[in-house]
Amino acid sequence: MADNANKKIKLIIADDDISIRRMFRKFIDGSVYEIAAEASDGMSAVKAARETKADMAVLDIAMPVMDGLAASKIMLEEGLVYCTVMLTSFETKDYVESAIECGAEGYVTKPFYREQLLSVLDTSFEESKEKYLLKKDCANLKRKIESKDLSNKAKLIIMESKKLDENEAYTYLREMSRRKGISVETVAELIIAEWENRVE
Repeated sequence: MADNANKKIKLIIADDDISIRRMFRKFIDGSVYEIAAEASDGMSAVKAARETKADMAVLDIAMPVMDGLAASKIMLEEGLVYCTVMLTSFETKDYVESAIECGAEGYVTKPFYREQLLSVLDTSFEESKEKYLLKKDCANLKRKIESKDLSNKAKLIIMESKKLDENEAYTYLREMSRRKGISVETVAELIIAEWENRVE
């Protein structure tokens, strides 16, 4: 997946209408995006995502074999792309809600224009990348604290979330205990519970 500004962001474009795919290719020419693969149905799009390590996929909702919604769900569940963007001919509440439910970060209504398309792609990619990295950070932190006792777990969470060193985190923990008039262990339990709720 693209991880810096110098790399192109690789896209899969899936639409059973070849003229839409040609227009899409024309519109992203000269931008930060490049086509990693094209597909005319959802199943082929999923196969391409598994093979190309693309960063994102743009999927028509209504496609043969497998529709864009099902393809999006598979791609996101398997972590094949950072995000998906849906293409639709209908900007109705049902279509928008369906796109959101399948995990799509954004959608574009046909016919679309270059500026509109690039704006949706930019916003969708940046937002999804932030979520992806946050989730990854949380998963790493969760692994670190699994084997620690309560106060050490809380201390690690404080260090990560507030960017403190170990001594500063311990001082913070004791100060919270003093201010709230409860034990350090109870403060630690509250901090851990709050963090676990965020991760879930």
